[in-house]
Amino acid sequence: MSATQTSDPAGETTGAPALRERLRALHRRMCEGLIERDEPARVLLLAALAGEHVLLLGPPGTAKSELARRLRGCIAEGIYFERLLTRFSVPEELFGPLSIKALEQDEYVRLTEGYLPAASVAFLDEIFNANSAILNALLTLLNEREFDNGARRVATPLVSVVAATNHVPDAPELAALHDRFLFRCHVTPVSADGFLGLLDVPPSPRPADARAPRLTLAEMDEIRRRAAGVSLSPSARSLLASMRALLAEKGLYVSDRRWRRIANVLRVAALCDDRRVVTLADGPLMLHGLWDRPEHIEVVEGALAATLDAALVDEPRRHEAMVEAFEAEIDRELRCVEHACDDEGRPLYLDEAGERVTEPYHRRPVTNADGVLLFEAPPDMASPRRRFTMGELWEEHFQNKVNGWERLEAWVKTPLHQAFARELRAPVTAPARYPAEHVAARRRQLEELLGDVDGFLSGISAAHGGVGPSLWVSEARHGAVARRLGASERSLSALRARLRSLVDRLAELPVKGA
Repeated sequence: MSATQTSDPAGETTGAPALRERLRALHRRMCEGLIERDEPARVLLLAALAGEHVLLLGPPGTAKSELARRLRGCIAEGIYFERLLTRFSVPEELFGPLSIKALEQDEYVRLTEGYLPAASVAFLDEIFNANSAILNALLTLLNEREFDNGARRVATPLVSVVAATNHVPDAPELAALHDRFLFRCHVTPVSADGFLGLLDVPPSPRPADARAPRLTLAEMDEIRRRAAGVSLSPSARSLLASMRALLAEKGLYVSDRRWRRIANVLRVAALCDDRRVVTLADGPLMLHGLWDRPEHIEVVEGALAATLDAALVDEPRRHEAMVEAFEAEIDRELRCVEHACDDEGRPLYLDEAGERVTEPYHRRPVTNADGVLLFEAPPDMASPRRRFTMGELWEEHFQNKVNGWERLEAWVKTPLHQAFARELRAPVTAPARYPAEHVAARRRQLEELLGDVDGFLSGISAAHGGVGPSLWVSEARHGAVARRLGASERSLSALRARLRSLVDRLAELPVKGA
């Protein structure tokens, strides 16, 4: 095939962009002349590329068999087999008649040419009419691509079986057959909006253009081989794990085998979309692999929306709460002050002149309510009070003494006799200093959170950057995911900027001993 080729991690060339355009053209051709069948056509094409089977659930006359025939038209080689099953269908109708010549030699061998064991694509209508005579061979063929023909088990070229039904079986013996179809697609009649377009569809579809590029079986095998090298991003892994847990909570059991096959389909889808990593944008692809009955579709879609919200909304909110906590803590630490000390470690205070001193207290003369200085009472003064003005000392004590006035003057002139109050001086403050270990630990916390945000943002950006016209997801679903991704990317980018600012502000914290 001609292509503008790109190199994969192993150094091989993939031609993925050209493959993507070929697949897009094949999808358009499958949908040509059909109304509102884009989604089933995508599912059938992706299932064939991944080597999976599809169950189309819907009433008669909804183009189920036509979709299967068009899928066969996308493949350049191989046999197409189609059969309507009834309760009376016999194995010969599916697997071929018994060989008369072999019977003559006591061998039980079927002539499979032109029947299901020789087909690459098959359409089995009313699949759940399969009876016990058919069931075991059909299960082996679907699951292992092998057919027991007489005494030999032979490999078959089967790529994909498209089955149709208008009901989901309740019989336990059909549960295994139901589980063989990874994809389930609910095909409903055309909506009221599409009905007028349906009236204009010609009665006979235009034959496929034989010159149109189709896929070879070898190309499809190569796609599946190369898809094994596509990785699941951490966010995609988390999405799958969260979906599994949430569906289990809702009582919807999905087997381990089905989850493993869903992951493989996501890898194939990413490879065909020219990506080497499965991202959150691929999440909607799992929808058709997780429901058993139509009434489960809404539950599964709700679970996916909730899981995507948890990944794209709740996770950034959790990171934002952590950033806000760090911002508040660093703000507090930067505002925090401590008692300044001199070079000898003695606490410093401001004296009455604004000078720094080490004495924590100063003596303030005490006055009465009128601002008159008070003095201590002499020890021989008979009074319960201990502080007096000079006038009160004269009247109550010294005027009755010999040389009273001279003695009073001598008393009040003695500094020890003046009444003083002992007051704590204002401390000298400085920005609080922190141990180097504290600052280093805080830096590690911020850098760890920044690494988490960077990693999450990288995954979101990769998913958002890959959101374009998707091969596999409808525009409506893809647009919803793209909007979520864009909002999450903006939120995380803002958080990253705030975290980088916090790292810068951390350098402003004074360090002890620095």
